[in-house]
Amino acid sequence: MCYQRLQVVYTGWMLILSLDTCNSRGSAALLRDDRVLRCAVHEAEEEYSVWLLNAVEGILRTESVAWKDIEVFAVVTGPGSFTGLRVGLTTAKGLAEVCGKKIAAVPRLEALASMRPPEGDWVAVAVEGGRGEIYCALYRRVGGELKLEGQECVLAAEEFLNRVARAVPDGGVIWCTPGTERIAALEGWAERAALGDKLENADVALAPAVGKIGYALARAGKLVDALALDANYIRRPDAERFWEGARAGGHAR
Repeated sequence: MCYQRLQVVYTGWMLILSLDTCNSRGSAALLRDDRVLRCAVHEAEEEYSVWLLNAVEGILRTESVAWKDIEVFAVVTGPGSFTGLRVGLTTAKGLAEVCGKKIAAVPRLEALASMRPPEGDWVAVAVEGGRGEIYCALYRRVGGELKLEGQECVLAAEEFLNRVARAVPDGGVIWCTPGTERIAALEGWAERAALGDKLENADVALAPAVGKIGYALARAGKLVDALALDANYIRRPDAERFWEGARAGGHAR
């Protein structure tokens, strides 16, 4: 991701609108700096294309905030549902263009890791990735900030557990994951638990954390415009895989 540094010095406070549509339990939030003013959670079966803008307008109306008052739009870039991500990204792009503002592009796994209490040096994040795999990443806390170790991956849960064990052999890792049962059922988990690894359920609304990271990115000047904003799928879409497979088999022209 290439960031465009802002030649702006923020004074007072800034209003941030954050969006998360990476899975069925999405959310939207309004923040003043890093303080959450209001959050709406998507808990029904209503399509994001219908729910999202209605939820945002409800938040702004309740807080007596106009669109022109929003300084930064923060949005989850992925990984997650292809359709859900496109709705969130398209909405953020459109709003940023109309309002003439910049966007904070926030990785889903980083946002989840940031919600863990500041205990221990390591945080492992794992969420459902489909096809029996998980989206996962390992973070290390350095000087109070989370730093990605290696890169975000899509792996079998067993392989991620083994990678974490090799990276942090002495244990003490906080595992942040929705549905902790999947990790707890792995063959090597008992050994990790004995070393002090802990499981924490991450089934929570993500937009507040996304907004807080967005605030930090804005303060650092690490924002993008609508044209530069893109999804972070980690795994390529099925359509792309099919196309390459067809070409390899000599069926594409």
